[in-house]
Amino acid sequence: MDFCVIALGRAPKKSGKTGHGQLNATLQFGHVTFRTGDYLYADEDGIFIADKAVYPGG
Repeated sequence: MDFCVIALGRAPKKSGKTGHGQLNATLQFGHVTFRTGDYLYADEDGIFIADKAVYPGG
């Protein structure tokens, strides 16, 4: 790499966790819907989402 990275502090700030959240929620990113139990396969060319395992071993 031809550049330098300098940290502004020794430790990251603690997150503001409140304990709130959802289980089994459906998420959507970039016009793609992710549901509980979906299988996601990814490589440098893209992603593939299936509702069941399509690759041996999951």
